[in-house]
Amino acid sequence: LRLTTVPDLTKTTNFGAGVEYDSDRSSYDFDGNFSFSSFWFTVYQTLDQHLYGFAQLGYGTFNADETYQGEDAAVLIGGMYHGIGLGYELSYKLNIEGVYCTNKGRYHNHNNIIGLGTSTYDVRYERLNISFLAKF
Repeated sequence: LRLTTVPDLTKTTNFGAGVEYDSDRSSYDFDGNFSFSSFWFTVYQTLDQHLYGFAQLGYGTFNADETYQGEDAAVLIGGMYHGIGLGYELSYKLNIEGVYCTNKGRYHNHNNIIGLGTSTYDVRYERLNISFLAKF
């Protein structure tokens, strides 16, 4: 679920912001489910009367269920969010956008029970979002 600003295409450059909530998803590397919730600032560049490009930069929180975190209750650390995309104004009330975006985070676990020490993994979650934006 994304909530974001829509650019004013009568201006060459616009600024905006957005937030996103991801539902839980699984991973090939760990059992259980994880998600990122992100917020960002956006720079829009008008390319023609209906087409615009944009870049997003912000922060994402890293969340997971108990199965993903493991018995030692790992510490999940959020990190940078960034995206780049294109949008097109279909009508006065409707836009379509495609954005390739990345969330980064860290999984940190101290294995006291079996004496293995500390495990730290960098997490990178990439995706392509295609969204229809209704203007209110």
